[in-house]
Amino acid sequence: MKPAVFIDRDGNLNPDTKGFISQPQDFELFSFSAQAIKIFHEIGMLVIVVSNQSGIARGLITEQQLEDVHDKMREALEQKSTYVDAIYVCPFHVDGIIPEFSKEHPDRKPGTGMFEKAIKDFDIEISASYMIGDRYSDILFAHNCNIRSILVLTGDGENNFLNNRIKWKIQPDFICDNILSAAELIKFQKSSRKN
Repeated sequence: MKPAVFIDRDGNLNPDTKGFISQPQDFELFSFSAQAIKIFHEIGMLVIVVSNQSGIARGLITEQQLEDVHDKMREALEQKSTYVDAIYVCPFHVDGIIPEFSKEHPDRKPGTGMFEKAIKDFDIEISASYMIGDRYSDILFAHNCNIRSILVLTGDGENNFLNNRIKWKIQPDFICDNILSAAELIKFQKSSRKN
């Protein structure tokens, strides 16, 4: 049994500046993402991406295009000698135009569908797991899954922190500059618990 770090993709692993990324050449990791993922693996954690991708329901990106983008992400991480253990995506949205995806679905964060799939696929130590994201839906997802939450200030995180956090009923457990500082925080907490 291993703890997992669940990570929202856009704004956390990669800049969220181009809307729905439909072409591999438009995808690039933050310079610090691979180093963060290496830290998670070094401290014995699974690294699992959980990403709402409503662009599929909205007809802005196809499932194949999304898979091609994720192949680019895997290749970019492999070039840095690291990897993610799994990628789960939710293509559903009630406002979509593609009939099969235009509905509410428990996979869409803050719903727990992607988390439930992960715990079926992996032997996860839930009590020691985390969620890292830049949006309130990520914080709610963590709360609904009974894992700790980290809001990062990349992506939409800083705007949400400055303008919306006072309205949130559930607050993040921690706030970090980016995914690398989140990795360092988790590493420190894990070493502190051992001592």
